[in-house]
Amino acid sequence: MSHTGRDPIVVTSADEAYAMPLAVMVRSLVANLDPARTLRLHVVDGGLTTRSRARLTASWPRERLAIEWLVPDLARLAKLKVSGHVHVATYFRILVGSLLPRSLHRVIYLDADVLVEGDLGALWELDLAGHPIAAARDWIVLTVSAPNGLATWRELGLDPDQKYFNAGVLVVDLARWRRERTEERILEYLETHRERIRWWDQDGLNAVLGRDCLELDPRWNLNIRNRSFPTPESLPFDREQVDAIVAEARICHFATHVKPWHTDCEHPRRDRFFRYLDQTAWAGWRPIHPAPEPGAGIGRRLARLLGRLRRTSADR
Repeated sequence: MSHTGRDPIVVTSADEAYAMPLAVMVRSLVANLDPARTLRLHVVDGGLTTRSRARLTASWPRERLAIEWLVPDLARLAKLKVSGHVHVATYFRILVGSLLPRSLHRVIYLDADVLVEGDLGALWELDLAGHPIAAARDWIVLTVSAPNGLATWRELGLDPDQKYFNAGVLVVDLARWRRERTEERILEYLETHRERIRWWDQDGLNAVLGRDCLELDPRWNLNIRNRSFPTPESLPFDREQVDAIVAEARICHFATHVKPWHTDCEHPRRDRFFRYLDQTAWAGWRPIHPAPEPGAGIGRRLARLLGRLRRTSADR
């Protein structure tokens, strides 16, 4: 397939747990892309099975996109913090500069748990105005100095009112990213401050790039949990503006641990997620379990470890 400057280049990532959401995300993206455009898609594979790869490929209209599978160097991420529903795959976006071909100078990064309902071409053609990245403000952590914000903002000398951005949707100037060793700087921050990290890779991105991030229109990354959280009163918009942003969102990000594929999800766009799902190889699938409590994954891993220790002790 020929590739022109008008055709978006997108990188995303997934492990086996996010294979189905990835199928939905790409299906929604292609469905809403200008028919005159095609998509060049790079998928960072965090452990997808051969069967899942085949189902993903079968879910997407191949005449509209070209796919390249990328394998990350997990050793580079071995010292980083993981917990709860967040796995090492969340850090893959930091590796875009080294994983993608040197010939690429710009890319859009999308989390697998987003729904794209606007023409991504408009985001692709965004003028970065000299900034290395563009990202939308996080609606739950509004500033670096918020109670659940960046723990190191004071020692980094950041303005307490510096906006904290959400990393689910990024437009990246790859040439500058590489030139300024952004990847190495973020990894160094995450390793050095491992015990003070709250929001995983997002903390590293905000610590290193927060001063020089172009703010996206919130419609490009609607990161709300459900119909009532966050409350309009907690946001820098009035209720009418919030309602308009929610109604006109071009990318909806299911940003918390409660996802559309859980029975207890109350997100206003949950039904639209299943509309696209039914156009993939997972058609007809519906959830039967609620979201696990945050940290539940740690509990299960600890229980398995204790079980192994008890069996080892009994065998002695």
